[in-house]
Amino acid sequence: MTSGENSTHPYVLVTEEKNWADAQRYCREEHTDLASVRNQAENDQIEAVKGGRKAWIGLFIDAWEWSDGSSSSFRHWNTGEPNNADGSCTEMLPSGQWKDLGCSSSRNFICYENMLVLVHENKTWREALQYCREHHVDLVSVMSKRVQRWVTERAKEASTPHVWVGLLHSYGVGWYWVYGQTVCYSNWTPGHEQVESFHQGVGAVKSRGGQWVSNLAKTDQLNFICTTEEQ
Repeated sequence: MTSGENSTHPYVLVTEEKNWADAQRYCREEHTDLASVRNQAENDQIEAVKGGRKAWIGLFIDAWEWSDGSSSSFRHWNTGEPNNADGSCTEMLPSGQWKDLGCSSSRNFICYENMLVLVHENKTWREALQYCREHHVDLVSVMSKRVQRWVTERAKEASTPHVWVGLLHSYGVGWYWVYGQTVCYSNWTPGHEQVESFHQGVGAVKSRGGQWVSNLAKTDQLNFICTTEEQ
């Protein structure tokens, strides 16, 4: 097995040949998921990592969705592809272009790791924010189903019942993330999203299940999740 990384994902080439479903299962158990490709730069990085091999990536034909649920519309099909003659999963050719292929075929495959770190120290929300910004990038913002799944997996390893994330509530603004983005995607525990308008607080996730909660005080001391890349 060999690996490589760029500024947004560390990619891992697995040199065992598996069908697409088994490759997906392996990536989810050992890493994060089969690789999604968001732009030409990432495609070039994966092409370099796989070293001239044919390899599965995470695109499949259910309306051509990515395995990890990401919404990237970037495509790099080979000429005449997809032709749906061979199947409904996607391999990257030695050239870096893509071809649809029957999912039962066996190929090497590309996994990736998410860029989140669970810190096993008990800190207040403000202390956690400061720690993440000094040692990594920031407290994590959960802006999509994909990031939610990463956070849920990391939170399972926590030693506290809840885990701090970069979620804030302010009077007149509502819920937003530490870098200023308002909350669009959400995963609230029922009853926790609605708070009194004057309430200024912070959010966390449950270490079992990953649902968001709003009933904690900033002075509570919890484990927390940092991101090691800009979001």
